[in-house]
Amino acid sequence: MSAIKSIDTTMVSVPSATPYQMGAMEKGASNAISIIVRIETEDGIEGWGECFITPGWYGADTPASMIWLIESIFAPRLKGISVFDIETIERRMHKIWQLGNWYPKSAIEIAVRDAAARTVE
Repeated sequence: MSAIKSIDTTMVSVPSATPYQMGAMEKGASNAISIIVRIETEDGIEGWGECFITPGWYGADTPASMIWLIESIFAPRLKGISVFDIETIERRMHKIWQLGNWYPKSAIEIAVRDAAARTVE
């Protein structure tokens, strides 16, 4: 069945070779921050997803809010759903959280699709 057993996150900060500034950012940044999402299925398959975040540039999302949203809101409500039922997963995420936050949702979707692909031999 390849149902979702767990969803975990890790924040990774990679220093930039040179500081950068994008658009309306008040301050520049000297590192790139990504949230890594790991999904494990009941069959022991892992799927990996990622989203890049620059606080102050991508709307209301911050690294801490993305981790909270994925681990506290989405993860408990997606457990038990097959990684092949992507439409249900996307619909459930939208129903649970309608305020946008597309980046954490996309990281989960990437991890789900990766787990599904790794399941097929």
